[in-house]
Amino acid sequence: LAALLDEASYWVASLATRRICVTAAMDIRYKKPVPVNRLTITCAYLLEKKGKRRVTVQAYLQDTEGKEYVRATSTFMAVSGDFEAFFSDDPSFGAIQWDAYAIESFAPCHKSIL
Repeated sequence: LAALLDEASYWVASLATRRICVTAAMDIRYKKPVPVNRLTITCAYLLEKKGKRRVTVQAYLQDTEGKEYVRATSTFMAVSGDFEAFFSDDPSFGAIQWDAYAIESFAPCHKSIL
């Protein structure tokens, strides 16, 4: 579960900074056991951006009824150059809207069965 929340958070951090990021710290709160064979939703959103390199992201895992199982707050540091250039070979990458509003309000959610 930690890896799932870290991955979702990473994408928010990288989109917010427009750079490749690494996890500097992650605080995880496990609230309830996650049932198996149940559709879950993982979401992440930007909490805070400090300067050009440091961002705080919150992510959570819930079921389709809104019951939350785990929540993580992570701090990321931007470590490399241009994020867009790194993914420029990916044909689906150009489909993402890169305006500032989309990045600041970006909250990717991913459905999966655990």
